[in-house]
Amino acid sequence: MPLNGNGREQWGTRAGFILAAAGSAVGLGNIWKFPFIAGMNGGAAFVIFYLFSILIIGLPVMLIEFSVGRKTQLNPVGAFKSLAPNGPFYLIGVMGVAAGFIILSYYSVVAGWTLSYVFKAAAGTFSNFTQPTIALEAVNEHIGVLMGTTPQVGINMTLPDSLANWDLLRNSLGNGGVVPDTLLSVIAGQEFENYAINSNVPLLSHLTFMTLCVLVVLKGIKAGIEKWNRILMPALFVIIILLVFRGLTLEGSGKGVAFLFAPDFSKLNGKVMLTALGHAFFTLSLGMGAMLTYGSYLSKKEDLVKSALLVIVLDTLVALLAGLAIFTSVFALGFEPTQGPGLVFYVLPGIFALMPGGLVVGILFFLLLTIAAITSGVSLLEVVTTYFIDSKGWSRKKATLVFAIVIFLLGVPSSLSMGVWSHISIFGYNIFDFLDYLSFKYLLPLGGLSMVVFTIFKWGTPNLIAELKRGGSDFHISAPVATAILYLTGIFIAITFVAELDFFRITLLMIKTLKYI
Repeated sequence: MPLNGNGREQWGTRAGFILAAAGSAVGLGNIWKFPFIAGMNGGAAFVIFYLFSILIIGLPVMLIEFSVGRKTQLNPVGAFKSLAPNGPFYLIGVMGVAAGFIILSYYSVVAGWTLSYVFKAAAGTFSNFTQPTIALEAVNEHIGVLMGTTPQVGINMTLPDSLANWDLLRNSLGNGGVVPDTLLSVIAGQEFENYAINSNVPLLSHLTFMTLCVLVVLKGIKAGIEKWNRILMPALFVIIILLVFRGLTLEGSGKGVAFLFAPDFSKLNGKVMLTALGHAFFTLSLGMGAMLTYGSYLSKKEDLVKSALLVIVLDTLVALLAGLAIFTSVFALGFEPTQGPGLVFYVLPGIFALMPGGLVVGILFFLLLTIAAITSGVSLLEVVTTYFIDSKGWSRKKATLVFAIVIFLLGVPSSLSMGVWSHISIFGYNIFDFLDYLSFKYLLPLGGLSMVVFTIFKWGTPNLIAELKRGGSDFHISAPVATAILYLTGIFIAITFVAELDFFRITLLMIKTLKYI
C-alpha cells in the first residue's frame, strides 16, 4: 500500500481520492432535498445562486480542510494541535469528530431504511399497493385516525379532497373497486409507519448498514475506502442515468424538467438566498472533519484546488440528475412534489406502483440511495477511526470495531424514537430529530466558521496559499485577496448559522429554564 514518509497510508490514485471525497459529499440530502428546494425556489435561478454560494462558502472551507489535513497528515484533533499547540484550537477538531460520531449514529438508521426498501421493492411490495385489499387496510387505518380510535403516527400527510367520503371509498374497495391514484401515498405512508414502528426490523437494518461500513473501513484507505468508492460511485452514476432516462421517457415529464430548471428570478428573495447558502455548506460534508481526514491521506503532489472543484462538480451533478430522475416521474404521474422522507417513503413508492417497469425502477432507486448512504457513512466512520489510530495508538481493527459498536448503540434510541420511544422528548424534539438539530444547526456551522477564523487569525492565509500551491498547482492568489474572501466566507456562514436557529424555541426553553432557577 502507498505510504508517506511517516508510514501513513495514502490514496493510490488521484481519481480514487476524488471519487472518495465526492462519495463523502454525495449523500441522501443530494437526492431527496436539493432537487425540491431548487424547484420550489426559482429553478435555474436558484441553481445559479447556489453555485455562487458554493464558491463563496463551500470551496474555501473545503480547501482549508484539504490543506490542513495534507499539511499535518493527522486526524482533525491532532491536525489543529499540530498547527496551534497552545490554545483551544484543537476543539475545532473535537467538534468535527463529535459531529461525525453523532451524525453517523442516526444517519445509519435512515440508511437502514433505504436498504430495507431495496428488498421491499424487489419483493413487489409497491406493486401490491394497487390491490383493493391492501388499499382497504389503509382506508380503515385512516378512518380509525379520523374517529380517534387509532393514533396518528409518522409524517403528517395532507390527504387529497377526492378522498373526503371515506365510507364510500371503503365500500367500493370492499367490493373490489379500483384503487384511486390519490390513495397510493396514504398506502405507502402506512407501509412505512408500520415498518418504522416495528422496532426489530429497522434495528436489524441499522446494524446491517453499520456492518457494511465497517467492512470497508477495516480494509484501510487504498484496499477499502478507495477501492469501494471506485466501484460504488460509477455504479451510482450508471443507476442515476438509467433513472433519468426512464423519467424523461414518461409522458408529461416536461413538467418535472420545468419545475427543476425553468428560471424564475422573482423568487430569489432573502430567505431563498439563505437557503442556498445553507445548503451549499451542508451538502459538501464540511465542518465534520471528513474532508480534513481524507486530505490527511494525500500526497504533496496533489493539486488541491482542482480536486476540490471536481468534487463540487460531481456533488452538484448528482443532485441535479437526481432531481431529473425524481420529478419527471412525480409530475408525469400526477403527484405533488415534496422532499425528505415524505418524498422517498410516501410519494415515490406510490409512483413506482403506477409506473410501467416500476418494480425495476424502485429497486434501482433505493439501491441508489443505499450507495449514496454507504459512501457518506464510510467517511464519517473513518473520521472517528483515524482519531483513535493517530491519537491513542489503536490498531485500525480495534478502533473501527469498537466505535462502530458504540455508534450502533447510540443509533438505537434514534431508531426507537420513530416508534416505541416516540413519546420521549428532548427540548421538544424526539431523539432522532434532536441529534439532527444539534449536528446541523450547531456543530457543523460552528466547525466551519471556526476553521475560517483559525485560518485568518492563527495559521495565516500565506500558509494556506503555500499549501495550495504544492503539487505544481498553477493556483495564484494574493494573501490580502484570500483573506478578504475568507472574511466573506465567515460572514456568510455566521449569517446562515443565525438564520437557521429556532429563536422562538430557544426563547421558550430559556423561559422554562428560568422557572427552575
